[in-house]
Amino acid sequence: MNIFISILNNLKFVNNYEQIFLIVAGFLMIIFVFYKYSNKKKGLIMGKFYPFHNGHKYLIETGLKRCDFLVVILVYKNTENIPYKSRYDMVYKTFENEILNGRMKLICRENKWDNDNDSKFWADLAIKWLDGNKPQIVFTSEKYGEPWATYIGCEHYLCDLSRIRYNVSGTVVRNDPSKYWKLLPIATQDYYMNKK
Repeated sequence: MNIFISILNNLKFVNNYEQIFLIVAGFLMIIFVFYKYSNKKKGLIMGKFYPFHNGHKYLIETGLKRCDFLVVILVYKNTENIPYKSRYDMVYKTFENEILNGRMKLICRENKWDNDNDSKFWADLAIKWLDGNKPQIVFTSEKYGEPWATYIGCEHYLCDLSRIRYNVSGTVVRNDPSKYWKLLPIATQDYYMNKK
């Protein structure tokens, strides 16, 4: 703002209308820039993606449609039989364009705890993992989403709780990947093909 004022002071105007026009135009530009960069809706999804399936893909697509910037946190335990790096690759390859163009950030965090049902604990942990930058909205397809969002202090969007769109879960895929093959993104199918 100070730069704008100093520029105005150094300009020579033919009349007051030019000066008023430039002041109003500059003020509107400042409001536009402030609105554009401060009013971004930030969203969050946390999941194991164990493995990544079309239900997860749909959840992330929904998040991308409903916010300006989406953080996806892949939470893993080292004891899980699909390595987290493989799951990271599944999500990354599916959403590579969104990650590269800055609409989405994908990070991994280790789960060292056994309290999966403690919404306040996971809300505090999510905020910590986001360096204190609370999201405005979280996306889940689970009942825990509402209390989790309340503890974070943000909106909750419940996406396909009844699994109507994609009737699949990580557990059933792990038990029989071939049975649910059509419900797996290409990157997940590639993982199972290369595993053989």
